[in-house]
Amino acid sequence: MKITQTMIEASYKYGVAYAQDKVSAEKAVEEIVNISGMNASSAQNAITNLKNILNGKKYHWTMSANETIWKFDQIKKDFGDAVYHQALSALELHGKTRGLQPRLETSLASNKWS
Repeated sequence: MKITQTMIEASYKYGVAYAQDKVSAEKAVEEIVNISGMNASSAQNAITNLKNILNGKKYHWTMSANETIWKFDQIKKDFGDAVYHQALSALELHGKTRGLQPRLETSLASNKWS
């Protein structure tokens, strides 16, 4: 399944709500599926990833470069530098086991310490 921008945005919105304990995982997944058509297992992976990213923990489900860049840009806009830097720590932990894609590495490097 190709991940669409609608899926990315819905999984971010409900992933943030889940990470902040504003909705249950089940409700977040249900909303993402209803809004975007993403399958339930992908929605579950997306919200789990985002919760780990926001907490600076290693995440396991690989996202596309577009999805990663969009979500990290949103994190910086929505949460500021402290959480953004914490999220970058999660990205580095993920990258050490998965290998960062060159486009992603270049895009994020310019914002890493801003």
